[in-house]
Amino acid sequence: MDGQLDLKVFCNTDQTATFLITNISGSVSDGNYTLSDPAQSGPVDLLPGKSITVPGAGNATMTVTYRTSFLSSVTLSVTGSCLRRPTATPTDTALPTNTAQPNPPALSAQGSCSGGNTAAFVVTNNGGNMTAPYSYTVADSSGNVVDSGNINLPQGQSVTITVSGASASYTLSSPNDASLTTVVDMTACAAAETPTPTPANLSVTGSCAANVGQVEFVVVNNGAAMSAPYSYVILDANGALAASGTINLGPNQSQTITVSGSSTSYTFATPNDSALTTTVDTTACATGSNPGTPANLSVAGACASSSGGAAFVVTNNGADMTVPYPYTIKDANGNVVQAGIISLLAGQSVSLTVTGSSASYTFSTPNDSALTTVADTTACAPPPPPPPSLSANGVCVSNSGGAEFVIVNNGGDMTAPYSFVITDSSGATIQSGDIQLKAGESRTITVTGPYQVLTLTLSDATGTSARAVMADCVEPIRSVAPAEPQVCIQCLVFHTFRDNNLEVYRLDGIEGQPGYKLYNLSKDESVDSRPSRAPNDSWVVFQSDRDGNVELYYTDLLGSGEAVRLTKTESNNTNPMYGPDARTIVYQSDRNGRFDIFAIDQQTGEETQLTSHPADDVNPFFSPDIEKLVYQSNRNNNWDVYVLDTETGTEQRLTDSPDDEIFPAWSPNGILIAYIVVDANGASDLYVMNVDTRQVKRVTTDGKTINAVWSPEGDRIAYQSERGGNLDIYSYDFRANKEYRVTDYDGLDSGPTWDCGGTNLAFTSDRDGAPNILQAFWQGGPAGNMTIDPATDKWSQWRPSNDVSSVGN
Repeated sequence: MDGQLDLKVFCNTDQTATFLITNISGSVSDGNYTLSDPAQSGPVDLLPGKSITVPGAGNATMTVTYRTSFLSSVTLSVTGSCLRRPTATPTDTALPTNTAQPNPPALSAQGSCSGGNTAAFVVTNNGGNMTAPYSYTVADSSGNVVDSGNINLPQGQSVTITVSGASASYTLSSPNDASLTTVVDMTACAAAETPTPTPANLSVTGSCAANVGQVEFVVVNNGAAMSAPYSYVILDANGALAASGTINLGPNQSQTITVSGSSTSYTFATPNDSALTTTVDTTACATGSNPGTPANLSVAGACASSSGGAAFVVTNNGADMTVPYPYTIKDANGNVVQAGIISLLAGQSVSLTVTGSSASYTFSTPNDSALTTVADTTACAPPPPPPPSLSANGVCVSNSGGAEFVIVNNGGDMTAPYSFVITDSSGATIQSGDIQLKAGESRTITVTGPYQVLTLTLSDATGTSARAVMADCVEPIRSVAPAEPQVCIQCLVFHTFRDNNLEVYRLDGIEGQPGYKLYNLSKDESVDSRPSRAPNDSWVVFQSDRDGNVELYYTDLLGSGEAVRLTKTESNNTNPMYGPDARTIVYQSDRNGRFDIFAIDQQTGEETQLTSHPADDVNPFFSPDIEKLVYQSNRNNNWDVYVLDTETGTEQRLTDSPDDEIFPAWSPNGILIAYIVVDANGASDLYVMNVDTRQVKRVTTDGKTINAVWSPEGDRIAYQSERGGNLDIYSYDFRANKEYRVTDYDGLDSGPTWDCGGTNLAFTSDRDGAPNILQAFWQGGPAGNMTIDPATDKWSQWRPSNDVSSVGN
């Protein structure tokens, strides 16, 4: 985890100040502090969780600088405000001798613990209004300050201060009032929260054994593991001891105890459980002269499903069983997965079923070793193979009209060939043939010749087709070069309702902590949304309905002046994105009765219409080199992803399936294009396509994924998923082909966005009641607030990009 220091200042009763430097997390280096009064400086070398204090004048300023593994320089600064204002110049007017406050404040504090790790302090003002705030600190048992702040209460009001952690105690104190010192003992709360363990649940049965003169007692544990052994005794009819021992059983385990003799009865008992007792009347047992017809048991085992289940059927082919048989079923590793007792009448049978992922299960009983049977679950018939599912993509490969069509089988093996035909724009057949692919296989068909438009049609059930446009495939010369790399400003641009309408704000730091700053970038009473930051963080463009229809406006990242109107139409211009040159802005407009894609030069105001199809073209996204952009279009009665050459106007279709492919996003390294696929049932999953090979990888399979956003370097991606009925943030690392669950909160976590270094993710969460912006490490862990205002804060953007989540989808 990257390092982070925290800097606070506290006022003392003598109007001096105490400065507190704390290492919140991780490793820092080259740390130094400078104090203005008295002038001094020194190193800051703290392990995580440690802190140092430095005394200073009441109005002194302290500055702390340090480096982390991700940031080359971090600066913190805070100034004390502990000096009281000077009193007025004395006059000759006589003053009353009693100047005490008529009704001074009278504060009291009470502390309590809850949940085993949370302490709450309630401070109440039982006197008059406070004329000045009291500062307070909360320290753990080691003396480390875990919380601090000010209290200023009117008469009769109270405030609750809550802290959480693993400390044995927490102490509240105030330099303004020593009587407020209160200690909460957390050990008493932790003991009260200790859950009561689930008890064992024992039962015992007794019966005559197969051998004359023997009695068997079977003890079964139907509950949790025994926490301590039970001692037992077996007494004959005269009360004499016939056997004794101990029992200590795990869950579902059993123990058989056998005694022999000539007593007319035997009784099992234990001093640990008076209810665990039973008596066997041996006079009812069969005698040696007439043992009767014996029981004759058989067992058959077989796998019950391909997922590892097994079923055992035990049948009594003889007389009634006079003695119950205990049994166990173990998996391939010898672990007991089921235990119980069998007692069958003549001709009866019982079926025993277990489920799991073991390769085999074994049934056995200590009463008859011949009944041991193994069920091999690997012998179960596999499920039928899935049907074939073909997809096709077409792309131009030369400026002379050459094209390649790549056909991929995303389903099971094809049991019969499909025919294909490639036609030109007039419908004439250029090439045809048959194709038969196994699961996962692909085939590339190449066509050469001076063709403008080529269409591939397959004879499968969906009639899959792909189209390649051959107009001018020569590498274009860029008219506008991409912007030079710039330093990423670590600030958060987000949407908020703080002004009772939707605005675009900027946040520096963490709200509520020293040094944080907030800027209103949009500054209007209308609906302002969907910001996009320029790559060099010089400007922010957003959409607003302040003039009736939706137009585009831009302002500097500090919001220092009024926003400048960029588009001037009677239509709706939405979803803007800055190009890599930090001046070209691409967006969608419905000025022609449908949505087309336009670009505008921020400096000159020159507009260019990029698409003009009768269908809708939306959600444009620039390639890192500004030469191309991807977008989605419904020109084939469903949404597909297209790529447009910004210089020549050549369009190519990248996806072609009955499903909807939406929200395409180009990776910052230019290698991959991510998009969401929504099938006919509404299930949505994340896919990525290699720009050069057109190879497609399916990233998620839960049917609940949306809002995908690339990391700064383009080798990881974050998204939200409602799998299991709970909306959380996830990330995927293409380097390790591994998914991480970033949040695990019962409420709603959505809209991820990466920070400048690709270390943390900011997201919208309702865990505070009203939505706020929180942050967490990209592989998961504790989440912390970035905004704390009671108004709704959501849809954030932590670095220059066009994150889908930052525009409110």
